[in-house]
Amino acid sequence: MERVEQQLLVVRTALLGNEPAVLETSTQNLQLLVTELFRCYEQSKKAGLSTKHLNLRMKELSAALTLVRENLLRKSAFVDQALQIMFPDNAPSTYAHKSGPYGSAMRKSGKFGGYSA
Repeated sequence: MERVEQQLLVVRTALLGNEPAVLETSTQNLQLLVTELFRCYEQSKKAGLSTKHLNLRMKELSAALTLVRENLLRKSAFVDQALQIMFPDNAPSTYAHKSGPYGSAMRKSGKFGGYSA
């Protein structure tokens, strides 16, 4: 569990910096460690070895991971907005432009002037 907490600190530090490669590798390492920790925690629960102290530490770790996840999402949204500003979408749309809440109006294809019965 200490390794996960240490890696969590590395990810928090990487979030504050401007090193995308460090952030990527630190989050990948954190993901691997958390997956392994969860597997071990589940095994200890099945074996009846989980204690109140362990459960409390897991809840605290879960809250810290949630906070880091939210901060990663914020950073991702910030980067997406910056990219949209730097590289606006000028390519022509493949589909018709939206004209209302349900998409575009139907287009006629072919010559169907009228119907007769």
